[in-house]
Amino acid sequence: MTVSASPVPGDPRSGEALPTDSRLTLADGGEALPTDSGLTLADGGEALPTDSGLTLERALFALAGTMTLASAVLAAFVSPWFLLLTAFVGANQWLFVLAGDCPASLVLRRRCGLRRAGE
Repeated sequence: MTVSASPVPGDPRSGEALPTDSRLTLADGGEALPTDSGLTLADGGEALPTDSGLTLERALFALAGTMTLASAVLAAFVSPWFLLLTAFVGANQWLFVLAGDCPASLVLRRRCGLRRAGE
């Protein structure tokens, strides 16, 4: 008795690759990269676990955005002098870009234990 089945797209036995827009759904509800993304996986095919926690860069981005919005609202309704807070936030962002650290990043790293995205 012989059983034949139609080939499934992307089945490695059929020699056919998945379409470029197809994604795999992980057990935890997340999405994996497309199988033909050109990235190699660690240890011969197993994906590295991704940490979706708060990184230093994400925390700094959120803090800078919050302070900028707050200073814009305060400048509009209280005093235009609150625009100096916006300038201070921008200066600290450039300090982080050029030097790798700013006062807020030092506090978040030392007091909150946040790490950079690559660490």
